[in-house]
Amino acid sequence: MGPIGLRRSLFAGLAVLLFVPALRAEDDTTPEAEPVIVVPALFEQGSVELSEFSGSLLERIEVGFKLTPDGSVEIRRRYRFGKQIVEKANLNEQETKDFYDAAVKVVSESNPKNLQGHTEDGFNVAVVIKTDAGKRSQQYRDFDRAEAISPDFTKMEKLIATATPVPPDEKAVWVGQQVFYKENSKPKVGSEFFDRKLIPFPAKVTSVNGDWLWIGRAWIKRDEVRTSDQAMIFYADLVRKNPKNTLARSNRGAVCYARGEMDNAIDDQTEVIRLTPNSAAAFTRRGMAWAAKGEFDNAVKDLTDAIRIDPNNAMAYFHRGTAWQANAELDKAIKDFTDAIKLDPTDSAAYCSRGAARQTKADPENALKDYAEAIRINPIDVEAYNGIAWVRATCPNEKFRDGKEAVKYGTKACELTAWKDAYNINTLAAAYAESGDFTKAIEWETKAQSMYSQSELKQLSFMLDLYKSNKPYRVELRN
Repeated sequence: MGPIGLRRSLFAGLAVLLFVPALRAEDDTTPEAEPVIVVPALFEQGSVELSEFSGSLLERIEVGFKLTPDGSVEIRRRYRFGKQIVEKANLNEQETKDFYDAAVKVVSESNPKNLQGHTEDGFNVAVVIKTDAGKRSQQYRDFDRAEAISPDFTKMEKLIATATPVPPDEKAVWVGQQVFYKENSKPKVGSEFFDRKLIPFPAKVTSVNGDWLWIGRAWIKRDEVRTSDQAMIFYADLVRKNPKNTLARSNRGAVCYARGEMDNAIDDQTEVIRLTPNSAAAFTRRGMAWAAKGEFDNAVKDLTDAIRIDPNNAMAYFHRGTAWQANAELDKAIKDFTDAIKLDPTDSAAYCSRGAARQTKADPENALKDYAEAIRINPIDVEAYNGIAWVRATCPNEKFRDGKEAVKYGTKACELTAWKDAYNINTLAAAYAESGDFTKAIEWETKAQSMYSQSELKQLSFMLDLYKSNKPYRVELRN
């Protein structure tokens, strides 16, 4: 198995997240006004001098609590002094997370129905630890619990509004970001409007042109999308106001999926399924989340239910195909990708995924055709460029190898990802090796390996040794 195969087997769950588009969203029938988003105010500085403080993490927590002995209702003060302790003692990021996790646990266990505690838990998790995006969903679940205790607690809205600042508009910020189109958005291709229901939800920004973002299948204005944080705020607020709003809850689950918070995504879709047992969208989204967790049997079960409910659900076929592919059931994967293409012939990702399955199954000729069709549909489909480069560089059948073409397509894939994707760079190194330029192959493979994790490096380090021995790489195909 070559690096492409390793990439898909080792990181199949992540590939489901990054390589394939997510489910399309249904429009909210009664969209509500956007919450105002402001930069959070700084906490008060407090009066206790901690400049000389030192000690273990547990001691720091104990000192923080002793500074405010008047009970869990004063959790804001505890966090305020806790923040001072963190700043003065120079805790690292993990210690900071451990500190606040422990504080929240103590408060919630001491009084599970403490309205102030739940509310401030959510507020501080998001604001004080605002660099930790993974904590953001916990914030909204704290808000939900507080709201259940006291529905009239209107202070919640102000706390939600302070959750996160709007990101700047620089191109570097937008490209690669997952965005969620708004209910009144009007995506376009050329001068024609494009059906937004055919756009992934979320969609990945791959190019920027002034005020317009290219999101895989169409251009859309910046002010017609929500960032991940904005979407979480918007849908969480709708769920808070109406816990039975299944559309908002399902969309909140989609946001959690895009953020890599699979347990929260599954929880939201499970509740939607409980409320609406015939929701093909919820089964599809929950199946996607199971696949991202590497639980492919659960994924196939949910996606099969989605297809049973809606036989024309192209995305359910597509994502079930990715689950079969991750389980090395390539014939089933190819069949599902083919069915997805029949239902939606304009989805480049389905062609690209079928190409990858055919490539692994020792069918390079049809794999190249699928990759080429993906590029025809979407001229900036990175995976398709990388796929062509990989076949042209590493195929054991000499008929399909072409070093010059491999370098051309490999370079394009690297350019589209701003030379920041280790696997695209790895492919380019293989392309140079096939072309006979082992100096370049060594240069780029060294660069790729500097970007790998330890587990990736363990699997792929042999390639550099190959190139140093002036040997190109040949992939092992399955029959």
